[in-house]
Amino acid sequence: MRAALCAAFLAVTTTNVYSQDQPMWILSEDSSSLAYGVPESSSIFYIGCADGGTMEFRADLPSKPDEVFSEGEPTKIDLVGPNGRETLTGQVSEGDGWSFETTLSADNAVVDALKPGKQITISRGKSAYSIPGKGLAAHIKKLVSTCDRSRSSDTGEGNSGKTPDAVTIRGTIKYGTLDSAIGNYSFLSSSPEAKTIFAQCKLDEQCEVVASVKGESLQKVHSVRRIP
Repeated sequence: MRAALCAAFLAVTTTNVYSQDQPMWILSEDSSSLAYGVPESSSIFYIGCADGGTMEFRADLPSKPDEVFSEGEPTKIDLVGPNGRETLTGQVSEGDGWSFETTLSADNAVVDALKPGKQITISRGKSAYSIPGKGLAAHIKKLVSTCDRSRSSDTGEGNSGKTPDAVTIRGTIKYGTLDSAIGNYSFLSSSPEAKTIFAQCKLDEQCEVVASVKGESLQKVHSVRRIP
């Protein structure tokens, strides 16, 4: 089903003719996630609230029919919407097909592209597909409102502190045999956090990391990008 959906959208333009068994924008019952796909089936686009004030984003990976990827392989896609083109950095995930996934900060280009409720295009190289905006505008407002409330709850006085807050860290990547660091925050050189960071940024490069922290230690990396 997922492969068929991808094939139907591997074009820059989409048809204006819809039927009940065709993809549509679907908001979850609690308004915490928004997907585009056929109801009761896999989605080709997903965005939802996540821990630490972040958002989870996943979309089918634009690719050629004979392309082969590896799980966790770093990759980039372009998101083209009413506000222009934005490049997103993330990794490849394998499910029913190859997907692009990443974690976004609270203020992100994906939400900005969805808010006008217009068609968006996702591209990678010469491969691309478009998703119509019909029914999107009302859903994205509810999603943003839900995520904002969740984020306020996480950081409010009632928070027990079990979930570390996400912070944006900018600095030079330093590597050590046991510990590495960015700015004033350290992480184990053999940890999953290190793997995520080093996939995008190398030794002595300037990097921006959005991560949950405890004291001066990274607990979970949400997104990474190299600063040009």
